Amino acid sequence: MLMQPYLTLPDSDASVLHQLEHLQAITHSTNDAIISSNERGIILSWNPAAEKLFGYAEQEALGRPLSIIIPVQFRKQHEQGLRRVALGGPRHVIGQTVELLGMHISGRVFPIELSLSTWQSEGRACFCGIIRDISSRKQSEAEVLKSRERLKEQARKLRAANKLAREKNQELESLSNKLAKYLSRQVYDSIFQGKRDVKIESYRKKLTVFFSDIHDFSGMADRVEPEVLAQLLNRYLDEMSKIALEYGGTIDKYIGDAIMIFFGDPESLGERGDAIACVKMALAMKRKLSSFQREWEKHGIGRPFQVRMGINSGFCTVGNFGSEERLDYTIVGGEVNLASRLESAAKAGQILISHHTYALVKEEISCRKKGEARLKGIAYPVQTYEVVGLQEELKQQGGSLQTELDGFQLQIDFQKLNGSDKSAARVALEEAIARLQHL
Repeated sequence: MLMQPYLTLPDSDASVLHQLEHLQAITHSTNDAIISSNERGIILSWNPAAEKLFGYAEQEALGRPLSIIIPVQFRKQHEQGLRRVALGGPRHVIGQTVELLGMHISGRVFPIELSLSTWQSEGRACFCGIIRDISSRKQSEAEVLKSRERLKEQARKLRAANKLAREKNQELESLSNKLAKYLSRQVYDSIFQGKRDVKIESYRKKLTVFFSDIHDFSGMADRVEPEVLAQLLNRYLDEMSKIALEYGGTIDKYIGDAIMIFFGDPESLGERGDAIACVKMALAMKRKLSSFQREWEKHGIGRPFQVRMGINSGFCTVGNFGSEERLDYTIVGGEVNLASRLESAAKAGQILISHHTYALVKEEISCRKKGEARLKGIAYPVQTYEVVGLQEELKQQGGSLQTELDGFQLQIDFQKLNGSDKSAARVALEEAIARLQHL
């Protein structure tokens, strides 16, 4: 708003007002405060937006110094700036848009954005400022800054939480790896994958059960230093366990030098598949033992470990047994006892299986029929079979021939036949063929 006629100013200031007349339309319509002053900082014009922004009516502001809208702590700096520019000194804010603080008539200080320009009239400097209230923007910026700080703090806490979680995960992984050594791999996996509840429960299932122990282990313990024996035993159990896991066996327990393994739970290949896998595992263990001989000789053991193995198939009770405080995943039942007795009845280096197991594996495994055995704790005589090897491997080696049908059984071990026995075997076969032809 231009100065009113009743305001008396020097002639030079009146000429300045004459030059500002063309700004009147703009100053009345703009939302920004537009204020002009002379070189002494005396207000020459004051638009409605300035009145709204600073609280002074036009009549109250005109002719008064700009210091009325400048906070007290900045007035001295303002006056020094006016004098510097009036004397032709450097202009720090003129021609720029800067952020400052303004003061309302009530004394309230608030942030403003100032765009300041100047011109010369009759050799004297005049100033015009466009002022905008940026309180909302500053508040938004402050909120953004606070949000950034909160985000930084949250990110810091998240990093710390992630670090702690990683450390806890590493601790849990280390702990679970340690616990895994006390559980069979299948049981460990089924528990940690949520497939099995850790509670007292059992069920009936058809399994194939394996027992083995080292022949004359007690006598060996008397001849070998305990530290050496412990080292060799751990090495033996480690290798046997690797083979058991390779073939899918569930390691139930170690009983001194004895090992108890079963097939069919918690993972199963089917009744026949479990039995075949178990016998194949036993053959692989037997082969592995022969490779230990050189290592044992280095420790002064001339006689190698000779292992007896027993295998039986049948219905067992399997599950978690014990108390709420401590559980043991294992199997019980008469078929388990029979497998243990077969192992006890086996000779050193022999794999002895029951008829039930033999019936399941005979198509792939070559076996030699043995006599019926009276086993401790078993009320009836048990038909036993000695495992010879895989039929496919034996055929490739040409070592044996075995066929079994209803009413017919043929088994030949060509490596054991000497000259006279071969002739007798040939005669027996020819007689059998002749009799079959007349049937």
